[in-house]
Parts: sequence; C-alpha cells; structure tokens
Amino acid sequence: MRKLFKSGQAEDTAKNEQELKNLLKDIENVHKELEETRRIFCEVSDPEVIDHIILKIYATEEKYRYLLKQARKLKLKGPISLRTSGINFHEEV
Repeated sequence: MRKLFKSGQAEDTAKNEQELKNLLKDIENVHKELEETRRIFCEVSDPEVIDHIILKIYATEEKYRYLLKQARKLKLKGPISLRTSGINFHEEV
C-alpha cells in the first residue's frame, strides 16, 4: 500500500510539473504575441486596421492577465520561476 501511495505522489508531481511547464510556455507565447501586436500597431496607418489592432491588444492583454493569475494561484515566484522565459512576472499590462 505504501508503494502505491508514493507512486501516486510521483504521478501527481509529474503532472503538476507538466502543467507548470505548459503554463509558462503559454505565458511566454502570449507575451511575445502582445509585443508583436504592439509593434504592428506602431506601423499601421489605416483606421480600420488600427481599430482591429487595438481590439487585439486588449484581448491579448486580458489573456496575459488571466495566465498570470493562474500562475499566482500556483504560487509561482516570478523572478525565480520565470527568469528563463524572460518575462517580468510582476509586469503590469
């Protein structure tokens, strides 16, 4: 019985680690998407495209905030856990 318990803990740990890796990758991807969208905003001049880009920036910022909240729920420590992804965890968008 004890062996099964330890095996279950190992599976839970592996699952949590994979979820963490996925979350960090999602945060990194959304951060890059936000930077790219902001860069495009600075380059466009057509009013309709500008409106579209503004909405995309807003939606991407909301997605970024959501992912950061999820990371906080997992009690991630920004400067340590996100250092390798180049994201400032405490960044306000």
